[in-house]
Amino acid sequence: MTPLALKGAVPASLCPFREDLSLDEAALVRHVAWLCAASESGGVVCNGHAGEVASLSRQERRRVVELAVEAAAGKAPVVAGVYADNTADAVLYASDAEAAGADALLVFTPPIFGAGANRTAARPLAFIEAIAGAVDIGLVLFQFSTPGPGFSTDVLARLIDIPSVVAVKEGSDHLPAFERNLRMIKARRPEVAVLTTNNTMLFATAALGADGILSGSGSVVADLHHALHAALHDGDLGAARRINDRLWPLTEALYCDPLIDMHNRMKFVLAHLGRLPNAVVRPPLLPLSGEERGRLVEAVAAAGLT
Repeated sequence: MTPLALKGAVPASLCPFREDLSLDEAALVRHVAWLCAASESGGVVCNGHAGEVASLSRQERRRVVELAVEAAAGKAPVVAGVYADNTADAVLYASDAEAAGADALLVFTPPIFGAGANRTAARPLAFIEAIAGAVDIGLVLFQFSTPGPGFSTDVLARLIDIPSVVAVKEGSDHLPAFERNLRMIKARRPEVAVLTTNNTMLFATAALGADGILSGSGSVVADLHHALHAALHDGDLGAARRINDRLWPLTEALYCDPLIDMHNRMKFVLAHLGRLPNAVVRPPLLPLSGEERGRLVEAVAAAGLT
């Protein structure tokens, strides 16, 4: 397996649909190409939460990876999400993504694991090792918030010992937990990238030394994520604060209650900016209210995106 270094901005792609809810292939290719350019080739993630992966059939998931690889054209690594309710399906989706040209896999543990299965290492180890044994590409682990579906630091330490793990998408919603995991990973396997993903803490967690930013909001602001990470990496705190000041109103507008609409809101913003042809989402998601659309237009202006 060729080592894969993920760093800087690694945006998670939205998945454009036509009015009839079919996959809009041309819009997806344009979107991923923009992400690769805006992130300055940090990478792009498809088939994640931002891509409404739970609504996609097996065939659609594979096609999304094929289109993302086509759009990236070798200029940026493509990471494909593996989201399934059981191990057998996860292995199928992982194998499909590898065959479609993905450079790495973002592994979601099954939703049922939120019922306590991540508190000990046995179940997540068995699940992730089954995927690792089926493919020859790297794995990115999804660390959710704790308490909840995330791993304890001790369990995460066991998981990153799997040789094919190349990165952790670190979504802790508690800053000390993020720092504890970051320090553990870098002490145990310093080559494993730590990609921060909690948008309310991007500035703080990137300043602590995260290798990059992996977020659905990167579909809107991959360029600002790249600039924020670069400024902090260069020690330019003033520039980083100015970028964070632009990101903050958009963060509050995208990640407010109900959180289920966060990617719905991102699609609206991109349609408003002319970067997607529409803001169509698949049910059970519903169109946004006029009041919320107005708030998003104000946030876009406050962020200086227009």
